[in-house]
Amino acid sequence: MSGAFALLLVATALAFISRISLKQQRGYLNNMQKDPQFNMQEEEKLTKAIKLVDELTLSLKGRHLSEPEIDVIKGGWYGQSYGEMARKSSYAEKYLQHTVAPDLWELLSEIVGNGGRVWKKNLREFLEKLVQQGTRKILVRLLGEPPVVPYFYGREAELDVLKAEIVQKRLVHVFGEPGIGKSALITKLLGTEISQGFDLLFWKSVAHSPSVEDLVVSLHKMLNPQDSYLSPDNTKISSFLAQLRSRSCLLILDGLAADYKQRREYIRFFVSLLEELDGIRLIITSRESFTELNALCNSRPVSSIQIEGLDVRAAINIFREKGLKVEEESTQIVELIRFYRGNPLELESLANRINYLFCGDINKFWEYKTTFISDYLQNVLNEIFAQPDVLSSFQREILIYIANKLSEKTDSINGELLTLNREQGLSVVGDLSPHQNFPPVGGGFKPKGGERKRTDELLPVAHSLFPLPKGVKLFELLNYFVKELGASVSNLITALEDLERRQLIKVLKSKSEVFYTLAPGVRKYVLIDPLKLVNQEHEK
Repeated sequence: MSGAFALLLVATALAFISRISLKQQRGYLNNMQKDPQFNMQEEEKLTKAIKLVDELTLSLKGRHLSEPEIDVIKGGWYGQSYGEMARKSSYAEKYLQHTVAPDLWELLSEIVGNGGRVWKKNLREFLEKLVQQGTRKILVRLLGEPPVVPYFYGREAELDVLKAEIVQKRLVHVFGEPGIGKSALITKLLGTEISQGFDLLFWKSVAHSPSVEDLVVSLHKMLNPQDSYLSPDNTKISSFLAQLRSRSCLLILDGLAADYKQRREYIRFFVSLLEELDGIRLIITSRESFTELNALCNSRPVSSIQIEGLDVRAAINIFREKGLKVEEESTQIVELIRFYRGNPLELESLANRINYLFCGDINKFWEYKTTFISDYLQNVLNEIFAQPDVLSSFQREILIYIANKLSEKTDSINGELLTLNREQGLSVVGDLSPHQNFPPVGGGFKPKGGERKRTDELLPVAHSLFPLPKGVKLFELLNYFVKELGASVSNLITALEDLERRQLIKVLKSKSEVFYTLAPGVRKYVLIDPLKLVNQEHEK
């Protein structure tokens, strides 16, 4: 009897604890029904919590909370079930519970969890702390619209370097060939803890090459959207700088493309910002390497970083994202990624075409040897070659010569490995079985125009379906342009350096020789000259 009574006591205690827990979850709803003043206070507190979460989501993820996410937050705040949430919203219970909620808990754990895990049951606890803290990080504002990045793979080392550089330096210049993923990398950077060190985050596209005055007016308008049209005068510029003087901000200028005169104006503007605003950091992205910025690296807190292609393991995910069936690091897929130099945009465009033209069957695609050019790269090249003042006729001749020579040098080097490293050069280093496993290839970056932080790895070319030419030796170019055509050595070297700076040619170095090569899309564009813009002889 005593044993039965003990069991009854335990059962009663458990039931009481359960009721207390349920009461804790429902208590706020009951109090709201009894006390209108409590109702108003709860609504104000919830509204503030949602506003803070929305601001954090915008600053860290570049987007606002969605309507169903807000519905789940409201329901979680009041301890509602997903069924109750669904009845008070326009969304189905299963959608809120199984689609919206899991991603929302991940998001909230990242931005308000402080190392803890946020769920529906403890949501209110974390949000109340958020409202009470009123911490500085809530003041972070993202002004402008970073590009949407639907997927992002690899680049862990690049992100680590960028985080360190933006702390140690005042201006970081990130450059690389078209489609290599510069903007995506910086967007990803904004989603890390690095953004919490700033009150303001500016994202401004400057691909249309605005004047410095127009740029400042645009930034002022972003900071003061209530202002009417601002004329680009010194008063407005001074007003904008005054607003930033007491704040810490990160200014991102994406896609800078400017001629020599404009570059000088921009450099002066950048230097003035660094001198007048102690709390500002700048990130500049561009296709080209700007010698003017490189020159500042020795005298100012400035860093220049070249972004290069993805490694194989990261690049494979692009094909999988597009629904193609690929074997992990197979010889074919590595060769394909190697041929396109790990360029994310070119690989994405290639995957789309394999899907469309070959029904997603990579094996069918292997039967035909062709190079695809993405629409983006073609538009970039159209723009470059359509401007007669961008490239000289001499530089065009160099590109045509290298493209033709590369087409003559497409014999594969069967059974061997090539290293493609700008410092260590291009060399045969060993044998490779066709079925041998190999490490990831490609990837890397070059800070300050110097040595890589990570060396390139071995690139398999056994049974190459897309043979990559070694390149054209510098001595071949000297013999042809200097000895045969009578050009000066200095003019040739200057032209080659400018083409490299514009990301139109690549330089490969060995211990004894220097090679010049072209990215596959650039090579094909130069050879076929689709709009008759490359060879100026057509115009004559």
